[in-house]
Amino acid sequence: RFRQDEEIIEEVASNLRTSRAELPAVIGKLQVELKKARREADELRLKIATGAGQTGSNGDDAREVAGVRVLAKEASGLDAAGMRQLSDTLLARIKSGVVVLGRTNDGKVSLIVRTSDDLTKKVPAGQVIKELAPIIGGKGGGKADLAEGGGNQPEKLSEALQASYGVIEKMLS
Repeated sequence: RFRQDEEIIEEVASNLRTSRAELPAVIGKLQVELKKARREADELRLKIATGAGQTGSNGDDAREVAGVRVLAKEASGLDAAGMRQLSDTLLARIKSGVVVLGRTNDGKVSLIVRTSDDLTKKVPAGQVIKELAPIIGGKGGGKADLAEGGGNQPEKLSEALQASYGVIEKMLS
């Protein structure tokens, strides 16, 4: 067992091109660099998803549905926290309206619905998600301003995003 541990330590030191004595410091430095790289990658994914630098990045791609601005888009590549952050950013851009985001990950699909405070009575996010989640083979729920759902039919994500316009129109009529 001891010899095996020695061999592992030697191999790691060799792979990292350092001495055994410097191994803890080098590994610590690599962990810091990895954490920083992951954070930067998350920030870049969020910038890409929000369309930073694009002409349509200020909510211009929102559709008018019965007098309410609705923005439904795919946000694959983001984790759940990134999707929440993106929904906040997009809702701030369209000011009054509804944002519906969806992403696929490992054979699963997630949806998030954000409704601006002035519309929570007319278009509660929790109700919207309850209508959309069955399309993706799942369920969801939440509050009037924020709701999340998930399912196991990622191939139906674009169908659910398109359906969101009709669901919201039905609620407003």
